[in-house]
Amino acid sequence: MTLADRTITRFMILDNNQDNALKFRVLLGKLQFQSITLSNDPEEALGLIEAKRIQFIIAAWELSPMPGTIFVQRVKSKEQYHHIPFIIYSTQITKQELQFIKHMGIENILPLPFEEDEAMQLISHVITEEEKIDPSELRIREAKKLRADRHFPQAHEVIKPVLATPTFKHRALTLDAQVYFEEENYQEAHRSLEAALADTKDFHPASLLLARTQSKLGKHSEAIKLLQNVTLVAPYNVQALVSLGVTFGEADLPEKAREAFAQARTTDPTNKTVDVEEGKFEFKQGNFQAAMKLLNEVEDVEQMARDFNNVAVGLVSKNQLDQAILTYEAALKILKNQELTTILSYNLGLAWRKKGELAKAFNMLANCLQHNPDYEKAYGA
Repeated sequence: MTLADRTITRFMILDNNQDNALKFRVLLGKLQFQSITLSNDPEEALGLIEAKRIQFIIAAWELSPMPGTIFVQRVKSKEQYHHIPFIIYSTQITKQELQFIKHMGIENILPLPFEEDEAMQLISHVITEEEKIDPSELRIREAKKLRADRHFPQAHEVIKPVLATPTFKHRALTLDAQVYFEEENYQEAHRSLEAALADTKDFHPASLLLARTQSKLGKHSEAIKLLQNVTLVAPYNVQALVSLGVTFGEADLPEKAREAFAQARTTDPTNKTVDVEEGKFEFKQGNFQAAMKLLNEVEDVEQMARDFNNVAVGLVSKNQLDQAILTYEAALKILKNQELTTILSYNLGLAWRKKGELAKAFNMLANCLQHNPDYEKAYGA
């Protein structure tokens, strides 16, 4: 990232109260900034962040209809927005909410009412910190991008020098664990997360990922307990509620899973992540119609194809061929003509062959080759 990339010129002010928003607009004008976007609607603001390429957000905590607890999570959940600096201002932020904001990586809180000089100094300070960013922070951001692009070995290498760096250690260890998790190396992920939490107790991102890792290792009761503790401390943490639903599903507690997903949806009714994770859960349960409704706007097709394929491969390994075939067919319908469905078509052909339905197997493999002539495995089969 170059210095030009970090030069902050584009601001957003989000508040239902127009008077407060205008006060901050005047302050930014006094600091010689002119590219300022105002919004009084949090849902609209989420779209404007991308459309206006916002670099700095100044937001009221008391928002409606989407509260500040949810708006912050929605911004931070997007990899490309995660590092955007925030100033949150509030008249009545609670101690619990303050702790949650800090776990989300936001340190700059301005109590209302405020002195003009105090606000201008805070804005200038945040800009200076961002434009003179620590090299360790740059490494964390670079590693996040590499992880998002699935360049896992490179991500590990980039983050390695930061793993023992004070101030950044818990975040670096958590990110390294996230890379291990996506590589399905759950033992290494577990070790890194324990080290992160030993460095910074109750760091929510590490706790959430540790619970997911424990569940993958078959420690479902430990994972559930950890997630329930997080939701007690921060009942508005949508990621914790979604993770709890996923974990209940992996523990074969479907009704509990649906309860957790319903609570997540009540907390943030327009959150697409809830739909995706509940849709994947219903897919694993064999409720394909319900899954199709929830997954009608899939963004991460590559990950979805892998998840669907893993479910069906598990059924084939148990010799549950009829259910595996239904699962492959449902997956192809949900993903429609999206890319990365070749492996699903190929494995469906193999499932038909294993069942002894050779004509169907031949047709499926031929179709697979027709859509992807370079897929030599299908030709060989």
